Amino acid sequence: MPRRISERNVLQGLALGFSIVILLLAASAIMAVRRSHVIRAAAAELLREQSTVVGIIDELQLTQQRMSTLLLDLFDDESGSLHLRKRSDDLAADILRVSTEGARVEPHPAWSKLKRTGAQFASTARQLLETPSSKREPLEYRLEELRTQFLSSCNEVARSQAETAAGLEGQIEQQSMGLTRESVWLLGGCLLLSLVGAAVTIRITQRSFRTMAWQAEELNRVSWHMLQTQEAAARRFSHEMHDELGQALAGLKANLMAVTPEEYAQRRQDSMHLLDEAISKVRELSQLLHPVILDDFGIQAALRWLIDRFSERTHIEVEYESDVHRRLSEEIETHLFRITQEALTNIARHSGATKAWIRFTTPGNSILLTIEDNGCGLKPKLVREPGVGMVGMRARARQIGGELTVGASAAGGVRLEVRAPRKEAETDDSQENTRVAG
Repeated sequence: MPRRISERNVLQGLALGFSIVILLLAASAIMAVRRSHVIRAAAAELLREQSTVVGIIDELQLTQQRMSTLLLDLFDDESGSLHLRKRSDDLAADILRVSTEGARVEPHPAWSKLKRTGAQFASTARQLLETPSSKREPLEYRLEELRTQFLSSCNEVARSQAETAAGLEGQIEQQSMGLTRESVWLLGGCLLLSLVGAAVTIRITQRSFRTMAWQAEELNRVSWHMLQTQEAAARRFSHEMHDELGQALAGLKANLMAVTPEEYAQRRQDSMHLLDEAISKVRELSQLLHPVILDDFGIQAALRWLIDRFSERTHIEVEYESDVHRRLSEEIETHLFRITQEALTNIARHSGATKAWIRFTTPGNSILLTIEDNGCGLKPKLVREPGVGMVGMRARARQIGGELTVGASAAGGVRLEVRAPRKEAETDDSQENTRVAG
């Protein structure tokens, strides 16, 4: 038997699948945005550092030119000019400033060498200006050596800057590749999940169509069964009225027409017997249409009356337990009575049982009707293709907002359970119900 699938179940399945896909796409977008922000920040940092370092390198190149020019002027001047001394001091101050700024932006041992070289160059230049021309040669060699060291340190700084820039570019490239890989994986996962979701959606939809077709077929069977039942009931009423009730009344009429004062005592007993039979038939037809006891005294009394008649007719023992002491709504009582009636009919016809159990309880805000027997159980074919009686019971259970489940009984037979919301009657006839049921 297919599980009942409602529109809500289908929509929940679709919503879940699409929600997962949307979440994955959102996660992919968020990760991509975050990575792009990281890459953008790294690129901006690289650009700032590059701009600062390029400016420092430009100043170093200018300082190199000034050092070379100053060195030529020092070699040509023999008067110890104060102007050259000032230029030498200014050069040393600029080298100190540029080295300090460069060490802050990009730490490297070469910056310390530049500071020392600048200070030594300025000190040696002052000595050269204060030294006579005949003794300047060693100092001139020293100045040339310091200029060479300065150029070497500048080249080290330039190489370091280039390596740093290459490293940052490599990091940006790696992050970009990582972002690309993650995006590919996430998009691939979304695509795969979308395909799975589409497949699941198609399967759910197909199962829903099959279930709806089954439910439509079940509804058609119930409708056809109702028509057949109505026709059978009408035919039976017609036969009963014509054959039994009609004959009894006709016999009674004949007795009354033929009776004479002398024969009254003799005919009276026969007429009363015919009248009792007619009354009995009327009551039987009334109970067949709708049990009056259900309206007058409630489900408890009606179920006990039904069980007593069933046991008397079939000789199958039925144990009945109940904790219901208040009247339920008319619709619930009618459907539960008919479900019990159909279940007992099935037990008598198909189960081969010798005993049955009926429990009627009210757990919480619901009602639970359990019917089971010790018969041969339910045939597999009937599980896959339930009969009209089973379909009718399930339809009645759904009519009161509940569900009917069929399973195996611990006694070996069939176990039916009807669980539905509890709804009490507007008027409480519990006292009469308890009195009659007891």
